[in-house]
Amino acid sequence: MDLKTPNANSIKGKNVIVRLDLNTQEVDTINYRFLSTKETISYLLKNKAKTIIVLAHLGRPEKDKHSLKINDFDYYNEKLSLKKLKVILNKIYKTKVFFFKHSVYSDKFEKYFSSKKLPRIILLENIRFYKGEGENDKELAKIVGNVGELFVDDAFSVSHRKVMSNNAICKVLPSFYGFNYIKEIKNLNKVVSRSKNNLAVIIGGAKIQDKIDLVLKFAKNSKYVLIGGGVANSFLYSMGCEVGKSIYEDISNINFKKLDFSKVLLPVDVKVINQFGIVDSKMCADVDFKDMILDIGDLAIQEFISKIKECNYVFWNGPVGYMHDDRFANGTRSILNFIKNDTKRKYVLGGGETLESISLFAPSIFKQKNIFVSTGGGAMLWYLSKKIKK
Repeated sequence: MDLKTPNANSIKGKNVIVRLDLNTQEVDTINYRFLSTKETISYLLKNKAKTIIVLAHLGRPEKDKHSLKINDFDYYNEKLSLKKLKVILNKIYKTKVFFFKHSVYSDKFEKYFSSKKLPRIILLENIRFYKGEGENDKELAKIVGNVGELFVDDAFSVSHRKVMSNNAICKVLPSFYGFNYIKEIKNLNKVVSRSKNNLAVIIGGAKIQDKIDLVLKFAKNSKYVLIGGGVANSFLYSMGCEVGKSIYEDISNINFKKLDFSKVLLPVDVKVINQFGIVDSKMCADVDFKDMILDIGDLAIQEFISKIKECNYVFWNGPVGYMHDDRFANGTRSILNFIKNDTKRKYVLGGGETLESISLFAPSIFKQKNIFVSTGGGAMLWYLSKKIKK
């Protein structure tokens, strides 16, 4: 993978189309996803790009019942319009961002971009308002690409999807990568290269099928795999343990006899809520069929942190409990509190809910030099699953 950034000469006086990751609706007190785009935008401004044309998405308008086919958009949805992002981008880039509200298929699109004087930064409407985005449509790529002279992809979080704004457009324009995209790849490559004896992996969250294969790969390529959340529930259920009304999936097709459970660690105790709304701490063996597991217990927290201390590098994807309810946030919060006070180890943390938990419980982590916070969720898992051998 040739990760080239555009040089100063190729930028000067040019209309540059940039694909950014602005897809955030979670709690984010410091706007981390937006800030991660600043280095690339600043570089383009500094090297006198004539106009920066931003492509980005928000949500899944194609799956929202409130989306309408209107004004030359296939899935227009006001609540998912990028117009709301303009104010915060103005502050971050310290340059006025103009929002172009019309469809690229309207007569106004070509007319506007053919004018002699354009704003320095133009934000186009949600690229997922067009079905051609998901279909990797060449014609849509030609229409969008016609107003630019080169393309920069700085949206690593979309790299696992073959869409118009990261694939078809590359066949229309000379293409490069942005600084954050390159940082994502370099830091994930470190996770791979520093595995085996030095890496602790924490896997949690609820996107179970996306993570099971990664758990199995890391089981052979890291010192410890610490499992929480719905992924842990799935392991417990498929091994014959009672998980009650917890979120889980049946993964009994896995050959558990091949797993080394001195390396692959499930929580020994959990925090549950029963049918009467009573919260209790229980050993896993004592979970009742009417219980719902929503966090790892105190013993598990201590064990997870002790295993982290044995390693030099840590990778984490997904909270280990239901962190939206403070009664079940202790596992995630306790591990984050350890991390924010730890300067000895190198960390790579990522995933949408992981970013949200950092924002809620330990926002200082975003600025720590020994920690890289990835903006990728599914893309991060997809990249590692390709790189790590079984």
